[in-house]
Amino acid sequence: MPVEADGTVWEALLNACKIHGNKEMFGQITRCLPTIEGVSIGTYALLSNTYASSKRWEDANVVRDVMRTIGLKKRARCSWIEADATIQMYDILDKYVTDAMKYYALFL
Repeated sequence: MPVEADGTVWEALLNACKIHGNKEMFGQITRCLPTIEGVSIGTYALLSNTYASSKRWEDANVVRDVMRTIGLKKRARCSWIEADATIQMYDILDKYVTDAMKYYALFL
């Protein structure tokens, strides 16, 4: 690549490997993740969930341990939506809030 890929690019590539069953590339990306800046909690969760769905429980637990060690924790019941050049964060309990309803309508 002419520019250095960030965490978002690596997450998309990791997800594509999962979808298309490319285990070799999935493994290569997994080994690179600790050295990449900007890797989000979602990327680590994707990695852990992929291991779990393949019944690789030990690997899934190692990823979860790494997440805890570096302080990554996803808020339960929380969604982030980018709209109007801002990021809106909603808890599942906010579904009756007027502003939230405007964004939920986009996905219905």
